[in-house]
Amino acid sequence: GVYNAFAGLLSAAGAFIDGKLLTPTTRLKFALIGAISLSFSTLILSFMPNFIGLISFSLLGVPGLFIWISSGTFFYAVAALDSQPWRSKYAYLVGRDIALGFTRITSYFILWWLFSALPQTTAIHWWLIFVSPLPLLIWFSLKRTAVYVHQK
Repeated sequence: GVYNAFAGLLSAAGAFIDGKLLTPTTRLKFALIGAISLSFSTLILSFMPNFIGLISFSLLGVPGLFIWISSGTFFYAVAALDSQPWRSKYAYLVGRDIALGFTRITSYFILWWLFSALPQTTAIHWWLIFVSPLPLLIWFSLKRTAVYVHQK
């Protein structure tokens, strides 16, 4: 309970700081910092599955809020800048949510398969290694989206 309360307060404070620091010119740079911190902290947790690994994951993961807030603002900026009528923008946002939901369901199936095929600690270790580069891939996607937004 104490750890969850501390992590929640730290995340809330980090989100307020992110809101003040992010501008249209700095959000891609801060998103890179967030992607690196999330990838690095996930790798630390996978190789140190103990209390110290959990604390370092929590503390190093706070800058990861930059990438989540940046991704939200980029997707809505794309929808706002698009010259299509509102129905096309709505279809874009629905398509985005469908893609996110499909990948979430796919990841649940992969996790279910891992937990049924491997011991729990081994499955968790390999899953954390597998997901650690994903924030960097998301950052590359944001970078491509930023090029589109800044061309408009």
